[in-house]
Amino acid sequence: MEKQQEYAPEKLAECLISFIKLLSSDKKIHRFILEIAEQAIHKSKAGKDTFITTKELFLELCPGQNEENASSTLANIWKNISKLQDEVSVRLTEHAVNEFGLDVYPWIEKIDSDGGAGNLVKYRLIGIKVNKAEVVGPNPYRDKIAHDIEYTAVQDFKPSRIAKLFFDEGYEISGYKKWIMIFIPFLQMIIYLLMIVALLYLLKKQTLATLSFYHLVLLAASVWFLLNKVKRFERFTDDRIIIASDYLMSWSETSLVQELVTVNDEKGNFLHKKVQLTKYVGLCPICNSQVELAKGEPDFTRRIIGRCKESPREHVYSFDRVTKLGSFLGKMGSKCL
Repeated sequence: MEKQQEYAPEKLAECLISFIKLLSSDKKIHRFILEIAEQAIHKSKAGKDTFITTKELFLELCPGQNEENASSTLANIWKNISKLQDEVSVRLTEHAVNEFGLDVYPWIEKIDSDGGAGNLVKYRLIGIKVNKAEVVGPNPYRDKIAHDIEYTAVQDFKPSRIAKLFFDEGYEISGYKKWIMIFIPFLQMIIYLLMIVALLYLLKKQTLATLSFYHLVLLAASVWFLLNKVKRFERFTDDRIIIASDYLMSWSETSLVQELVTVNDEKGNFLHKKVQLTKYVGLCPICNSQVELAKGEPDFTRRIIGRCKESPREHVYSFDRVTKLGSFLGKMGSKCL
């Protein structure tokens, strides 16, 4: 891919900052990229060279730490940059082309030192040339429907090991694996139902004097799990989207959704259906923090909504899986609290 240098650093930096805020920005690697972009803006506005040295970057990322550790600390972060680039380049390209009108996508480049005193490693922003004809266009509903927030499907999420083994590339499944996703909940419901029947049979033979508290607890738990499985299965088949099960998400991930998606050919003819794991995020138009999907209960029953990380109870938005747009629900939510 061809690197471009003629774009103003400010525009490249603004695009990169806007995109990184859609990711899990508490990661060190994301803070690393954000700091380079923000320093590039400051230096460009001051008319200075926009190269950022190891020392300048380290002082901002690791205040109070020993500067002797700067090279090794930043090198440990840098080694994961190419992996992150592979993960996000498609979405970042779409973001750069559709939201900022660029024909490159912004990234960072490391310029190694030739050695010697005072010759520090430097970083700078670059633009990587893309073929705009191959980039998916902007959301077609954006100009047709009034909305407050637009959601983006991001590539940067953490499925569990089970999900990585079960789902294909892109965390989607079709064919026989798709039917396993339906069969497993049915099997679980049957198991819980058999447990309930067996426990009722055991309890029927007991008197008040011999009534087993242990069996009563197992019965209550079995009924609860059965109703929960029935509810989830019903919601998935009816609504075609649910918050993913815990066993499909890593412990630090909370906002993945499990979707049933219709796949059509170029002419719009039906091909097949697939199940996929997706993470949708947006930027809160009120405070510019990240908005993630969550269950709508208790205020918005049987809905998936967007909750702002900074104000999850007040900055609340609807979510439409077709249009990827949402409207502010905060006032309605405040009446229900």
